[in-house]
Amino acid sequence: MTETASIARLRFPDTATVRQAEDVQKTLALAIARHAGVVVDCSGLKEADLSAVQLLLAAHRSAAAQGKRFALAAPASDALLGVLVRAGILDPDAPAGSPDADFWLKGAHQP
Repeated sequence: MTETASIARLRFPDTATVRQAEDVQKTLALAIARHAGVVVDCSGLKEADLSAVQLLLAAHRSAAAQGKRFALAAPASDALLGVLVRAGILDPDAPAGSPDADFWLKGAHQP
């Protein structure tokens, strides 16, 4: 975890499955508790399951409830995008604009 002006930048492990869920959850919760915002880099994610999606959604909602920012560093791709599509959370043919789609597909540097 690196910090810049009260924004924690986390890099997801290359594997984020139910086996790593407890450690990932603790890291996300600690970053949210200590910082005004959290940006998560999932670009190195090679293997993911629905627990990774659940952790990110829960962290996003937890941060929002505390008035804090939580975003992905870049739009979901590769393993994470695959899980989102297979689970029916994202429809690759649907128009953008819903809050959930924006969270997954915009990334931290896009409006």
